[in-house]
Amino acid sequence: MKLTSTALLRAADDASTNLLQYGFGGAVLAIFVVPVFYIMARSAQNREAARLAIEQKEHQARLDRETRENELRAESQRKLIDALVASVDSQKLALEQWRRFEEQEERTHAALLAGMAQVTATLAQISERLASQQQHSATTATAQTQLAQLLGDVATQIQTLKRPA
Repeated sequence: MKLTSTALLRAADDASTNLLQYGFGGAVLAIFVVPVFYIMARSAQNREAARLAIEQKEHQARLDRETRENELRAESQRKLIDALVASVDSQKLALEQWRRFEEQEERTHAALLAGMAQVTATLAQISERLASQQQHSATTATAQTQLAQLLGDVATQIQTLKRPA
């Protein structure tokens, strides 16, 4: 059973009051008994004060530790947020670079397609010229063949005309 200083002081008061009722013998007993109660009460108060001091130190240490942990947690969260912001900024930059690259690619593809269309048109013109030249060449060849036949016929007729004379 734990006696508090308040209970010990009450017991000392009660003992001194009760012992003084018995006269001189009670007073002599009170001289020996009451100081013991007061010493016990003072010891209980000292123990209580020491316990409170220890509890306050422990409480303060716990508060300091929690404050330190909260500061570390806040710093960690701040670093995480900073890293996330940097990551988002980096992704924005990469996305912008990708968009510029795509725009450049689209311009390049458009230029290539325009160039290919121009080459196709040029080849079509060349093809038409070649077809026209081939047609002219074929016509010329046909004319030359006909001319050669006519010349051959003329030569044959001339030779036939020379023999009878």
